[in-house]
Formats: sequence, structure tokens, C-alpha cells
Amino acid sequence: MKNQNIYISVNLDMTTTKKGADLIHSVPIDRIVLETDAPFTKESKKRYDYKILEDTITQIAKIKKSNLEDVIIQIQANSKKILG
Repeated sequence: MKNQNIYISVNLDMTTTKKGADLIHSVPIDRIVLETDAPFTKESKKRYDYKILEDTITQIAKIKKSNLEDVIIQIQANSKKILG
């Protein structure tokens, strides 16, 4: 049986490695949320603001070869589902 409660959190650093990009590519978009724990990304040591989240979503859309707006809408829906 498929577990409907499993999500993969993605941060900007993951989008820049082959292993991370392969994982993002393999996970259905309705199972992806954004990683918001700033200490766990190298990039966040330089900055952590809304722009880093935008950059992450942009990279996810590129990896998945998807429309940016569709990815934004789906990731927002995923987050709302988790947070209630």
C-alpha cells in the first residue's frame, strides 16, 4: 500500500548536486516540500531569506522540466496539507 503521508523536503543545496537532482527528479511533485531549516544548507550560511525559497522552487521546476507556476502551486498545496 502506498503511504500518502511521506514527503521529501528539498533545500537549495540539493538542487546543485547530481544525487540531489536525481532524487528530486524521481519524487512526484505532490510529495515535495521546501526545507526551511536554515542551518542545514551551506547557502543559508551566506543568506536566508524568501529569495532562497524562490531559488529552490525555480531549480525544482528546472529539474522536473515543469512550469514554474505549477510547481509553486503544488508545493504550496503540499505545505498546506501538512500544516493543516
